[in-house]
Amino acid sequence: MAELIRHDPAWNNGNYDQSPSLYKYVAAGNDLTESPVRIQEEAPTMEAAKALYDKRLAASMKGGDADNTLYEIESIYDYSPEADLPKIKAHVLLINNAEDFADPPTLGTVERAFKKIAHGTYVLTPYSKDTHGHFTHYYAAVWKPYLVKFVAGLPADPAGK
Repeated sequence: MAELIRHDPAWNNGNYDQSPSLYKYVAAGNDLTESPVRIQEEAPTMEAAKALYDKRLAASMKGGDADNTLYEIESIYDYSPEADLPKIKAHVLLINNAEDFADPPTLGTVERAFKKIAHGTYVLTPYSKDTHGHFTHYYAAVWKPYLVKFVAGLPADPAGK
């Protein structure tokens, strides 16, 4: 996605007056981490799929900026918090979804790293009719029970507050 932006002649090294033409493909690509099942339910025909794509593309382009997106993409190239995870003293809850294509649980990277957090709780929610791939975090009904359980199990405040 970064290369689409960087190699677009209209990008002009970030000195552009309007979004580079290839940026729309980057913006549209954000939907690739949605659950394929949810997309199929929402757009079961080719006509409906094209309409959904156009709708999501328009929404992605509204207020989107190629330079901001490029920064977001490239900021993770050499970033890894893993070495500092043992320093975390707080109780941490991380919830992922079995069909998350952006942070796929099948790689095991999150599980491995999370073992380095002394008070870390990792939850992998299963696929269900309510999950939306990477975007499941927008659907509180899926993860709220895990959050309620986590908060209920937190130790009492030593300051008594």
